[in-house]
Amino acid sequence: MDFDNLKLKCECNGQMEKIQTTWKGTAVRGWRCKKCNEELIHPLDAQKTLEIDKARRNNELTVKLRKVGKSN
Repeated sequence: MDFDNLKLKCECNGQMEKIQTTWKGTAVRGWRCKKCNEELIHPLDAQKTLEIDKARRNNELTVKLRKVGKSN
């Protein structure tokens, strides 16, 4: 399903517009109602964000840093 080209209507019958926002510290795509400001998160971005959040909580997400060359 192509979520990027959907024309959504809110429960209040307001028109939804595409937005970029943050959710749980991650940038996500979504839609916001022009009438009541209700926000919906893109389902693929929501799934990815939930997986990242779960990895953070379980300490599965690690990053290794090292000094390269003459950098400070």
